[in-house]
Amino acid sequence: MAYVLGASLILTLLLPGFPDQGIDGIIRLDRALGEAVARDGLRRALPPVLSDSAVLVYPGAPVVVGPERIKVLLAAQSALDSLTLHWVPRDGWVSAAGDFAVVYGTTQASTGSQTRGGTYISCWREERGIWRLVGLLLGPPGLADLAAWPSHLGPKELPPLVPTGSARELVEADLDFAALAGRAGAPEAFGEFAAAEAVVFGGGTVRRGPDAIRANLAAGPPADWAWYPVVVHVSAGGDLGFTVGQAVIRPRAGGEANYSKYLTVWRRGSDGRIRFLTDAGNPRPK
Repeated sequence: MAYVLGASLILTLLLPGFPDQGIDGIIRLDRALGEAVARDGLRRALPPVLSDSAVLVYPGAPVVVGPERIKVLLAAQSALDSLTLHWVPRDGWVSAAGDFAVVYGTTQASTGSQTRGGTYISCWREERGIWRLVGLLLGPPGLADLAAWPSHLGPKELPPLVPTGSARELVEADLDFAALAGRAGAPEAFGEFAAAEAVVFGGGTVRRGPDAIRANLAAGPPADWAWYPVVVHVSAGGDLGFTVGQAVIRPRAGGEANYSKYLTVWRRGSDGRIRFLTDAGNPRPK
């Protein structure tokens, strides 16, 4: 059980004085978890740091909520037997009260002599004096085609959220985002809802700011996007959080629809508006 002690030690060492460390402290924590994943594997390194309400957005699988369900899902992934996964943080954000943080970065998935790059988003929350992982999206290519779904984990879709409680504004923002995409198209919606400092990256390119994000989507094949949030987490002050949801993208030229899921990070700006800071997705079963 050395890996459990190791994860707990990492959390404890980074805890003192965290508000003064800002995002740098959480990035160090996130980097340490990435190194533990590379050393011990995702199945062993991830569970000790999970929040009781953690959500995993794993390539090719449905959205999974809760540590026990996450462990069952990971145990069923035979692809992880021969895979070395490693991630490296690039940057992130922390809430005004210092109780919630988000990190984004790149992944490397190695099988034998083959290595593929990808992206990830990790979301952290302080719970009873310990930092826990409350959300994780993994984007290494190749895993989606190998994903397995244990039937006893239940339905492959979760019901849409209703905007209530402390996270109401984030859910409303996500629903308004989706509604605009339905009316005006995804490029216009992403450009309208992206924060000035928003960053979206993948496929070897980085898009920063509303104009670059809008232009990148507009350059792709025309498609109709539809989505809705199914999970939400937010800081105590409501200024930083994320939604996880289920999406369907239908090419206008015809052909099969793309069933996916996403994690979108939201922040309330100084003007009071809720806009996204980063967004990423991966496939899910039809």
